Amino acid sequence: DEAEQILREVLDDNPADQAAGPLLASILEKSGRSDELVGLLVTQVDAAKDRQDVAAIEALSLRLGSLLEGQERGDDALDVYRAVLDWNASSLPALTAMLRLVEEKGDEFLIGEALEGLLRVERGDRVAYLGLNCHRLLELYYAVPARVVGVLAGAEPGTVEVFLDQTPFYAEGGGQVGDTGSIVTETGRA
Repeated sequence: DEAEQILREVLDDNPADQAAGPLLASILEKSGRSDELVGLLVTQVDAAKDRQDVAAIEALSLRLGSLLEGQERGDDALDVYRAVLDWNASSLPALTAMLRLVEEKGDEFLIGEALEGLLRVERGDRVAYLGLNCHRLLELYYAVPARVVGVLAGAEPGTVEVFLDQTPFYAEGGGQVGDTGSIVTETGRA
């Protein structure tokens, strides 16, 4: 109790104190005082924003978002993850958490937004999964008749190659292997 009081006094004098914050957070977490921990983390995130410390903003916000999810406050957690993306648009943990939450909500527009962000930063096999989810959204909203038969990481970062069983595009000569086109949605262009 005395250590907690001292830590609170230090933080009252200097909310940006980077030693007292984690110590008090540990005490609050161990004693199960999650509402107080949420308040502390909000204060710590604000102090990190004042310092423009992007790494601290991201780390503290991810912890805050996870805590809010544990309290079944998904909308608040989603707001926290979105705020992380304002500071670091390529935060893979924030984008992944955002996708998980919006998939639980079933909001296809927000799912598309999260998938678009992830496609910009993901690499490797995960790109295929994301590309297939994007195609599922296109089928749902635009009745795309083609079936995806493969998705590969594109040559440029953040791009994918989608292979369809038929082409929905109308090239000048029609039917060539190199036919290209665009898939355009309300949230962007694929």
